[in-house]
Amino acid sequence: MRSGLRSSRCTAPHSRAIAANAEALGRVLGLGEGDLRTLRFGAAFHDIGKLAIPESVLNKPGPLTQSERLLVERHTVIRRPDPGPVAFLADVRPLVRAGHERWDGAGYPDGLAGEEIPLGARIIFA
Repeated sequence: MRSGLRSSRCTAPHSRAIAANAEALGRVLGLGEGDLRTLRFGAAFHDIGKLAIPESVLNKPGPLTQSERLLVERHTVIRRPDPGPVAFLADVRPLVRAGHERWDGAGYPDGLAGEEIPLGARIIFA
């Protein structure tokens, strides 16, 4: 189930490109180093939840069933206990979670709209 995302030749370069673009935009916006680090990690982890989705669903050539779509929509929800020694990852979670929110509120998983969507998520997923 997990090998496809881990072994994909596209995943790492894609994540690096997203991180570089997010950091560049963050610098243009004048964000501090801590916020830039959060952006980089948010970009790097933006698809981490896909590890829990079967490859048969991720790579399905046709339309998804309703249950498959719900499963895919859950990939943005990172559920972890206390982050312990990597506490800054707590700042990354909201960015990853909001990755499919839409300005008009029609996104998922929380239906956030406009400025309710964290700035970092708006930058990463712009």
